[in-house]
Amino acid sequence: MASHRDLGRGQLTNGATGSTMVEKERDRLLLDQRQMDGRLFDYHSLLRASRALHHCRDMNDLASVLRAMIHDKMGEVPVWIFIYDDAASVFSQFEGDTEQDPFTFGLGPGILWQLLRRGEPFSVVDLDGAYRFPDLFSTTGLDTLGAVIWTPLVMDDQPRGLLALGRLPGGERYSNRELEFLHTLGEQAAV
Repeated sequence: MASHRDLGRGQLTNGATGSTMVEKERDRLLLDQRQMDGRLFDYHSLLRASRALHHCRDMNDLASVLRAMIHDKMGEVPVWIFIYDDAASVFSQFEGDTEQDPFTFGLGPGILWQLLRRGEPFSVVDLDGAYRFPDLFSTTGLDTLGAVIWTPLVMDDQPRGLLALGRLPGGERYSNRELEFLHTLGEQAAV
């Protein structure tokens, strides 16, 4: 009769079953470690962004810091910055972003306004690549930018601006981790 010690050893080394269990656990631990390393990198990047944002003297500085942080994290992603004008109730593209006339658009109290007030990044295109708000995008010309993700800049539950981001290099979809990064960056930039 085998002892508990022998049974335990046999379960870990006996055939494919024990070996597979150990390999699966090792793979799970490696994945967990990679995710933790990624989050640590994100926090380090956000800490750097916070320090840099603290020293911004004007909109040009802010735009440079935001672009640098996004490009550092995601590669050469197109980024457009819009500032909300409370008095006129419109978003205007930061003029440093374009050599053309900047885009300007207003929003009513509909679902898009509610999405912006939540302060979380969201996709402005569906899975087929069609714009979720086709009237707004076609009438304002925003469809020509190619933005697929909007990250609201919200302070005190009121939008102050937004970051519009284009497709990732290679056409990849934004991961939850990238969206979390954008959310935190947007919160810091709004202040």
